[in-house]
Amino acid sequence: MSIHSAFDQTHVQHANLLRRLAAWVYDAFILAAILFFVSGVWIAINQGEAISETQRPFYQSSLLIAAFAYCAYAWTHSGQTIGMMAWRLRVQTLEGGRLNYSTSLKRFLLGA
Repeated sequence: MSIHSAFDQTHVQHANLLRRLAAWVYDAFILAAILFFVSGVWIAINQGEAISETQRPFYQSSLLIAAFAYCAYAWTHSGQTIGMMAWRLRVQTLEGGRLNYSTSLKRFLLGA
């Protein structure tokens, strides 16, 4: 079996809304843990002090980048986040292949 046969288009079914939302809920818990970790790093760097107004844009950007990194890595390597694995969902290109990082960025920003 080749790598391409694992992404065979002949057996593709579109997921219903309930399964997509369930996977999203699972991933929300994973993302919350990732964002808590990033926030903890910021607090440690700040020696326990609150994020200042001048640091806030960098802090918020780091949260956005961490969330994108989780999704993009999962989508480009296996086509599935942890929540998607639990609900047996996968994203793929129209040709049946894995997403690249630019397509992952579009999906992340537009929620497509």
